[in-house]
Amino acid sequence: MTKEVRRAYRQLLRAVQQHVTASTGNGTWKEYAREQFRRHAGEKDGRKVEALVELAEEYATLVQDVHAHKELLFSYNIGVERNQREMIEKTARRVGLELPQQGTQRKPHPEKNEGTLGKK
Repeated sequence: MTKEVRRAYRQLLRAVQQHVTASTGNGTWKEYAREQFRRHAGEKDGRKVEALVELAEEYATLVQDVHAHKELLFSYNIGVERNQREMIEKTARRVGLELPQQGTQRKPHPEKNEGTLGKK
């Protein structure tokens, strides 16, 4: 393997491990990438090797960019996978509001009587 091929191989495996395998627990994509590099290990055509290296680098960049895009969506509360209440709370905090806590009720002020509209 040449230096460029090794660099692309490590870059792709690192991206898949960090952003796909670690989050899903499924090593299928990592094994697929290894299999593809092994299958083309004996390739002699320089242009084809260069194209395969470029493809591996593009896949690594795609995996990294999809992860970054997903994180950006979550930071703007656009993510579908987040808890709906958590998204509402974050949105409310962003505009300076706070949602009431569930299970707690406001007690009426002791000086005010609802029937007299605050008159004694």
